[in-house]
Amino acid sequence: MIIDMDSHMYEQRDMWSRYMVNKDRENAMAIVDDELGYPMLRYKGRSPRGTYCWMGKPGFDENLLNLDAFMGQPQRDQRDGIPAKMRYEDLPLSYTDAGARVVEMDRQGVGESFVFPQWGLETEGTFFRDDLEGFRLNLESWNRYCADMVIDSGGRLHPVAHLSLQGDQSWVVDQIRAVARAGMKLAFFSADLINGKRLSHPENAPIWQAFIENDVTATFHINIGSKFIPFAWIDNDHETFSAIGMSWLNMPPMLALSDLTLNGTLEDFPDLRVCVVELRAPTWLGDWMAGMDRVYRSQPKMAGWNVRTLKNLPSDYIKRQVRFGALVEDPVANAITTCGNLFGFGGDWPHPEGVDNPLKDFAEIVQFGEDSEAATAFWGGNAAWALGRTQAHPSQPAAARPMERV
Repeated sequence: MIIDMDSHMYEQRDMWSRYMVNKDRENAMAIVDDELGYPMLRYKGRSPRGTYCWMGKPGFDENLLNLDAFMGQPQRDQRDGIPAKMRYEDLPLSYTDAGARVVEMDRQGVGESFVFPQWGLETEGTFFRDDLEGFRLNLESWNRYCADMVIDSGGRLHPVAHLSLQGDQSWVVDQIRAVARAGMKLAFFSADLINGKRLSHPENAPIWQAFIENDVTATFHINIGSKFIPFAWIDNDHETFSAIGMSWLNMPPMLALSDLTLNGTLEDFPDLRVCVVELRAPTWLGDWMAGMDRVYRSQPKMAGWNVRTLKNLPSDYIKRQVRFGALVEDPVANAITTCGNLFGFGGDWPHPEGVDNPLKDFAEIVQFGEDSEAATAFWGGNAAWALGRTQAHPSQPAAARPMERV
């Protein structure tokens, strides 16, 4: 049995309103069909460019034919006025229901799985660029839904709470505390400045302390919401899959990790766990860590001193406190040789670029041979670490319970 560090749950059409406090439901997102029958993500009557809620089928293809069939072609048909060929209700139940997902995992040989939202990944930079209150209300809905997912899956699904670190810290800390009480062990957010200040700024220390005190792992995942690229660079493109924006998806977490490392946050908070998922880390991690070490060593020779003198090399803190999910197309074997056992299996199910038979598909690419330590780390050890465990498959904590709507 393995632990998948990257899967997604398609939100039901009305999930956000069902899990929102009654008085706030006018602020809920929804999935609504357009006049041609294409399901569109909508908020207060608006559907940004590119928010067609596509219906995928896993099956990685290096020529991207599967992606085009389920994503590109339907959107071209929509543009050309051709009625939709599928309805959102045609999605397999395992895409939207925790119990059915567990049955599907049994077929795959997957023991447990991290679960990220599907459409929630596309909202911060579209609907909520200037609407923090509305964003928070919809994040709370997802987080309440996640609390039920933990229970309904018998603890085999590990839904990842969604946060915004912007605004007053009390909301952030309260959400971290609430999702932890509900049995959730990971929470993700955009790798951006927090209220205009670097993540490592002393004013942000209570946030990192809250992650530690509540045993929750700070997580980065592909997220359309990052403001790393000002909107003016992409105002003529799709609001979700912009060519320029997608070209720079890896940069925000790299910048955030550089800040947290070089400015001493990871050293000051040695119990802070960080997870980076679906951001192609095997393609950049080795060179980036080597470059960060090189800059740290050379700064005193060029500028006189380091702003923060660390007890160890920057890369040592990354190896101690950060783990990375790997996709099937990533050069995992080379990355493990270069960086060490920092990577975990990420199936990206049920996306068209994901894998449907993970043990077979990944085993053909990542051949560990006699290196049982590397295999253990990849197939579940690093995921277990991100869940705060000392063993790979403990029983579900009895403390898990639904989140209250307050």
